[in-house]
Amino acid sequence: MQLLSVTAGTNTLFITGGISGPGGVSIPGTGTVLFVAANTYTGTTTVAAGTLRLGADERIADASPLRLTGGVFDLKGFSETVGALDVDGAATIDFGTSACTLTCADSAGIAWDGTLLLRNLKPGGANHFFVGDAATLSAAQLAKIISPSQQIAKQRANGEVILLPPGTLIRVR
Repeated sequence: MQLLSVTAGTNTLFITGGISGPGGVSIPGTGTVLFVAANTYTGTTTVAAGTLRLGADERIADASPLRLTGGVFDLKGFSETVGALDVDGAATIDFGTSACTLTCADSAGIAWDGTLLLRNLKPGGANHFFVGDAATLSAAQLAKIISPSQQIAKQRANGEVILLPPGTLIRVR
């Protein structure tokens, strides 16, 4: 079941009831979809345009893969756990200004064809971004992660993706 399509410009669609079932959720329009309730659907969460914003911690089922082909996945300072991450377009993850963590399942086997802009993920900050639980992202995947200030992405041994200042030398494993 492809459930959501918001194309109403700057309008926001509030999803106050939980979405369940085997289907996924697709955000192809230019508006904003706000997940207020926890959802248990098992299909892929796809953000193609517009914004998918969280209204509290853990709004997406942990097993739901996250596919970003455009638009913004806005954590708004809330923590979230999702399945594997697939980046197939120019997409953004905005962590917000409050302490939060985004945890994605191991995504090393997925070829990313797009770029991923990370907003509000500051070195040594309160926000954290994990992809898997080990350093499994390829150099090609890490090169597709960008920041507003041209920081370099690196993955720690525990799977955390961090941003280093421009010009930092990275040892290739």
